[in-house]
Amino acid sequence: YAARDIALNRKVAIKTMLPELIGRAAMVDRFKREAQMAAGLSHPHIIQIHSVRSTPRLVYFVMKCIEGRSVDWILTERGALDLETTRLILQQAGSALSFAHQRGVIHRDIKPANIMIDENGWAVVTDFGIAKLEDAQNLTATGTTIGTPHYMSPEQFHNKALTGASDQ
Repeated sequence: YAARDIALNRKVAIKTMLPELIGRAAMVDRFKREAQMAAGLSHPHIIQIHSVRSTPRLVYFVMKCIEGRSVDWILTERGALDLETTRLILQQAGSALSFAHQRGVIHRDIKPANIMIDENGWAVVTDFGIAKLEDAQNLTATGTTIGTPHYMSPEQFHNKALTGASDQ
């Protein structure tokens, strides 16, 4: 949701957890972990998380509002990008992923819908919802493959061990 942070007088985006999932502790943990992981990655091409909050009926986090569109939207509406624009997006998203990998975070769902182009033309990687922290307890069911099939690495598709290379 688009919103306004009244205390700081700035636009923000709010990501909420689906109400039907709030009763499932593992899903709440995963949602909060996404906010914590992304908040720990301070990089110009990774979405900024401002806070994570919960009430008995609502779990949400507040993040920077990106005034722009996803690469997926741009490709659908405008078609193929020119070589220079493509190179710039890949360089910026690659820089963000490299930064995350150096800190033990594997995104696991990198795709055009999870890369936003802001109002200044900068790429911002979003949606760390299924990211894996290398030294964290696995919150996914054993033997379960998660991600977007068309964008999965072979090792992810076959539920094998992942590294930062899996995001490429």
